[in-house]
Amino acid sequence: MNQSEKWKEQRRKRRRRFRLRLAAVLLAIAAFCASLRIRSVTLEGNVHYTASELENLLFASSIDRNPFVFVIKNWTHRLPDIPFVDRLTVTLTGLQSADIIVYEKDMIGYVSVSGKNCYFDRDGMVVEITKKAAEDIPKITGITVKDPQVGEKLPVSGKGILNVILNVSQYLTDTTVDWDDKETRLVDMTESVHVGEDGDVLVSFGDVSVYLGTSDNMEEKLLTMTDILPELYGRTGTLYLDTYDPHSTNPAYVFK
Repeated sequence: MNQSEKWKEQRRKRRRRFRLRLAAVLLAIAAFCASLRIRSVTLEGNVHYTASELENLLFASSIDRNPFVFVIKNWTHRLPDIPFVDRLTVTLTGLQSADIIVYEKDMIGYVSVSGKNCYFDRDGMVVEITKKAAEDIPKITGITVKDPQVGEKLPVSGKGILNVILNVSQYLTDTTVDWDDKETRLVDMTESVHVGEDGDVLVSFGDVSVYLGTSDNMEEKLLTMTDILPELYGRTGTLYLDTYDPHSTNPAYVFK
């Protein structure tokens, strides 16, 4: 073997050794990356789920906790669909930690249809249909809803009924009241909102109910309800505001 052939053989051996070393390094990196797990998660914006519930949904298997797998799934919109959640913002703060901001869907009420709960927003658009129930969103009863579809208006039978539902639901969502010496959201106290075929409304707060009647002077009735409710804490019965008269200077209402 001449000198030139020896040099070629040495170069081939060096290339083989380099490839073997590179393969070993790449395998080590791959093994290291595969062993990584997101162990610390900081959540912000979650209302309808606890931190542990969301983590169980987002990390259904061990591989889902791998930071690279999780980020790729987030980038490719392959994270699981979670009821009530519109979107997530994910930021890796390390190889074993992540910050997640939860943007929940805007929901002010729901109706039960065929064993599922149909949630709607402030515009009356259906935003979620799921078996999961949200505790702090009022349930609307008494109305007929046929074949609701996500992204469409809530198909409520009866003229003007949807506007009545939206007005009452928005008020309950946005208003607080002094209840047992604590400032409490009305929506957190509400068990149900019953709407009759003619649009008359009965709001149940547990032991106390408020009969608002039809949509006439509804805004004033709701304001009056908020003023009177603190006086009814600890009592049982129904407050009748259907007799509200905007011209009365000394109104009196029945509670029984």
